[in-house]
Amino acid sequence: MSVEVRKVGKIAIFDFDGTLTLGKGCEELRAKFKAALEGGDQRFVFNMLKVPFLDSSGVGEVIACHKRARDKDGLIKLALKGKSHELFVFWELHKLFTIYDDVESALAGFAE
Repeated sequence: MSVEVRKVGKIAIFDFDGTLTLGKGCEELRAKFKAALEGGDQRFVFNMLKVPFLDSSGVGEVIACHKRARDKDGLIKLALKGKSHELFVFWELHKLFTIYDDVESALAGFAE
């Protein structure tokens, strides 16, 4: 699992690659997200299109990031497909996050 961070304007995009499970993946996400918040970022897109699997720890870390963002008046939008998307719908997390099929749509969602 790797997480790369890039910026498009004032939006930080977190590009995930690999499975998001307990351990290194969650730790990397937590550290990079906290650094982005401390750097003043408030709008985020989690590009999870290359995440074939995430366990409950991975989902929990995404939810923890949501709480951290909300506490700083921030917002996270998700780009998800396939089994990862099905998992978020199954756990009714689509009520907590706005989910898009691609990064471009998620970015455009901030203009709404």
